[in-house]
Amino acid sequence: DGDIVTKPNENFDVVHYKINNESKSHSTVQDNYGIIANNMDYLDEEYIISSKVFDLTSINDSLEPFNRRMYAFNTEVDKYVYIPIVTVYTAFVPKPVRVGINNFFVNLGEITTTVNSILQLNPGKALNSIGRFAINSTVGIGGIFDVAKHAGLNNDPETFGETLGVYGVDAGSYLVVPFTGPTTVRDGAGMIVDGYVSGEIQGKIFKSTIYEIGIEKNVFFPTKTTAQGLNARAMVKFKYGDMNSPFEYDLARAFIYNYRQLQVGK
Repeated sequence: DGDIVTKPNENFDVVHYKINNESKSHSTVQDNYGIIANNMDYLDEEYIISSKVFDLTSINDSLEPFNRRMYAFNTEVDKYVYIPIVTVYTAFVPKPVRVGINNFFVNLGEITTTVNSILQLNPGKALNSIGRFAINSTVGIGGIFDVAKHAGLNNDPETFGETLGVYGVDAGSYLVVPFTGPTTVRDGAGMIVDGYVSGEIQGKIFKSTIYEIGIEKNVFFPTKTTAQGLNARAMVKFKYGDMNSPFEYDLARAFIYNYRQLQVGK
């Protein structure tokens, strides 16, 4: 139930809306891809996209029949599997602990950021990522504490999908992946590459640390994977159906597609 104001001459819009009867607003910037949140760090931001986006954006959704079925499937999985489990998880695991777990996995993500920054010929970002990983892995106790942030080294993730985008590879069709959610064909392929590269490097790191102290790989790896997925879902505010709109699929598609395009151009 958002109320969109008329767009001014400048390249900024103000979006007014209500969530739980609380009035909110966002400043948004309009770029070549449509109306996008100007300061968007995570996809769980409370953000409403104007219907004008669809007049400004040409989104490739050649897989729409499949995507709509997968979106409906993910809605049911989220409602009857993920959310109940996450509800119990958040009830027993305090927020500071959940933040620490998230920091641990964000720190591991610096591996792919470093690799992709190098591939993008961006030495500054690569050094920033290496510095963050070195500081947080040591002083930050394995990345549980984001000490590097206080040293001025902010997290600025890069993916192989973004690397492909930098070199002109088109995003391809919008794609809804079962269990994991919306992405694009390019980013979906990028996730596979990132997962393989990160897994290989993590394996070498864990071999000389975690496995060295007697923790079995066949115990640690599935535990790590489960914790990563569970905690990641707990950190995201978005729930399927929250928009209370028959156009939720279209809004989510515009949001994700534009957000990923913006990430490539950052």
